[in-house]
Amino acid sequence: MDVISFLIVGYFCASTEIRFIIQLKEEIPKFKNFSVEKKSKESELWHSMSLDVACSFLPSDCPLLNHILISY
Repeated sequence: MDVISFLIVGYFCASTEIRFIIQLKEEIPKFKNFSVEKKSKESELWHSMSLDVACSFLPSDCPLLNHILISY
């Protein structure tokens, strides 16, 4: 179960970090070919993969699952 939890958290963290980068895009001029639309879709993909694995393996009252659901 630890490996599953690490996978879920890893996917969720990837999604969150991409969203942080999108928010800082205006302040980071070195990303000239940065596509906000493309990165937003990528962030959604990571988040949905995290949610999919969490829903498949975690009990419905699990705090991790609830946090991922709320932030989706």
